[in-house]
Amino acid sequence: MNINNPLQTIQTSFHTALGAVSEFTALLQEPQKLTNYLTQIQQKPDQLFQDLAVKGKNMEQDMTSFFKNYFYGGDNKSPYPKYIERADGQAFNQPYDIKGTKMYGFVVEG
Repeated sequence: MNINNPLQTIQTSFHTALGAVSEFTALLQEPQKLTNYLTQIQQKPDQLFQDLAVKGKNMEQDMTSFFKNYFYGGDNKSPYPKYIERADGQAFNQPYDIKGTKMYGFVVEG
């Protein structure tokens, strides 16, 4: 982390806080792991903060991906598929190759 870059400092702090919240909820579910965390804080506090920042960054990426896929339709801007094949229709998926056939089309004004 570059402490001279305020944006990077804020992002790293946010990721660390997000990771800490995740670990805190995990500790609430499994309180027996508390002694391991207390030991790690005393022995390697820098490593613990780096691990929390990485976990928070991964969580942010997962949440961003989730929102893009489920609320914005991912890369597809339309919420509907490009083509829906129906059992009773006479439309064929493109491209297709039918040999030995002729096709006629007639235009009728409507």
